[in-house]
Amino acid sequence: MAAIVAVGTWALWPKPAAFAQKDVDKIKEDIRTEFGKHDGLKAIAVQLIRENDRKLVGFVKREIEALAELKSLGGLFDGTMMKECTASMDETWQTLWSCR
Repeated sequence: MAAIVAVGTWALWPKPAAFAQKDVDKIKEDIRTEFGKHDGLKAIAVQLIRENDRKLVGFVKREIEALAELKSLGGLFDGTMMKECTASMDETWQTLWSCR
C-alpha cells in the first residue's frame, strides 16, 4: 500500500513548466507569421535553442524583398537582416516571446 501511495503522489504532483518541442514549433511559427505581416518583408529563417527549461534564445532572419532583388543585380547588400529573439515560460506555462 505504501508503494501505491508514493506512486499516486508522484503522478499527481504538477510537472514543472518547461518548453516541449510543440511549444518551440508554435513560437517559431508565430514569429514567421508576425514578420510576414509586413509588406515587402518575410521571415526566411527562425532558429531557437533551449538556454534552459524555460528560456529559448535565437534569431529571425528577415528578407527585404526589394533589396534582395538588388543583390541579384549585383548589389553589395543581400537584402537580409537579423533580429535576436528570446522566449520565456513562467510557472503557469504562459509564454512570451520577442525579437529585437
